[in-house]
Amino acid sequence: MRRLLRVLGVVVVAARLDRGIDGSGAAGTSFGIDGASTSLPRPAILVNVAGASPARFRTTLVHELWHLLFDYRERSALFSPRAREGRDGKVTKDPALFGDLEATARAFAACFLAPTAAVHALVGDEPPTTRDAVILVAQTFGVSEIVAVNRIVQTYKLTADARATLLTGLRLGPDGDAQVTARRHAEAFPDDAVPSPSETADVVLELTRDALQTGVLRPGGARRILGLPLEAALPFPGYPAITRSPLEKIRRAAQDFLRTELPNEPLLDAAVPCETQSGFDVSVIWGGVGCQAPIPAGTIHISRSGAVTFDRLAVHDAEPPQSPSYEERK
Repeated sequence: MRRLLRVLGVVVVAARLDRGIDGSGAAGTSFGIDGASTSLPRPAILVNVAGASPARFRTTLVHELWHLLFDYRERSALFSPRAREGRDGKVTKDPALFGDLEATARAFAACFLAPTAAVHALVGDEPPTTRDAVILVAQTFGVSEIVAVNRIVQTYKLTADARATLLTGLRLGPDGDAQVTARRHAEAFPDDAVPSPSETADVVLELTRDALQTGVLRPGGARRILGLPLEAALPFPGYPAITRSPLEKIRRAAQDFLRTELPNEPLLDAAVPCETQSGFDVSVIWGGVGCQAPIPAGTIHISRSGAVTFDRLAVHDAEPPQSPSYEERK
C-alpha cells in the first residue's frame, strides 16, 4: 500500500497517539484515532501506530485513501476515530464521531484489500465456514482475522449465525495464531511493516524535496524553510552550495545590514562595492525601489574582519522621493 501511495503522491506520516481525542485517554469517555488525512497543502495520511498491527496499518492506509479520494468536497481534513471491535464482532463507537462516512471508508478498505473475486478464488471449493479459511484469507490479503470473517460472510452470503460461529472459533482458537499471522504479513508485505513514529524533521525534509521537484518551491524558499543560509547546499542531489564573488558577498552583507538595522526606511545599496585599504565601501541611496530621483544617504563601511558601520548623511528629515505612478509611467 505504501508503494501505491508514493506513486499517487500521498505522504504517509506515522505518529504515536496514545490518548483519545479529548486528551484524557480514559476508557469509555474518549475515542482514540486510527488515522487522519488532509488534502491541503498536499495529500497526506497520518496513521496512529500505537498498538497497531501490520493488518491495522494497511487497513488504515486504505481507509484514509478513501477519504482523500471521495470525502473532500466540503472539507480539507478528516480524522478517523478508532472503533473498539471485540472478538465477538461487536463494534463500540461514539455516534457523534461515526456515521455513514466512516462505515463506507471501512467497507472500501476491506473490499480493496480482499476483493470478492479473489476471496472466492482463494477459498475455492473448501468450506468457507472453517477457521482455516479465515486464517488463509487473513494471511493472504494482509487483513485482520475479523476483516477476513466479514469478507468471507459477504462473499459467500453467509447468515448471521454462521458469522457468529466463525467469530467464536477465532476467540477459542490457539493463542499463537495471531503471532503467526502478523509474521506472515511482515513477510508478504514488507513495505507495509508498521513504521516507527516519523520524526518531524524527516517529514519537513520530504515535503520540501517534493515541493522542489514539482516546482512549487524555489531553492531560496527551501533554504528558508530548512533554516539554511542562502548560499548553503541543500540536502538533496542537484542543489550544491552557491559560490559568490567576494564583491557580491560584500554587497549582500550591506543589504542584510539595511534590512535588519533600518527595516522601515527606503534605503538601498546603490553601486558595486568599492575596495579601500581598510575594507569595502558601499554607497547607499534614499528613495526606495523604482525611485527616479534618489538621494545619496551615506556609505556603509565593511572592514576586512566583517565589522559594519554606516556613515549616514543628514537626509532623514526630507520627504522621500515618490516612485512614478502607473499613469505617469504610461
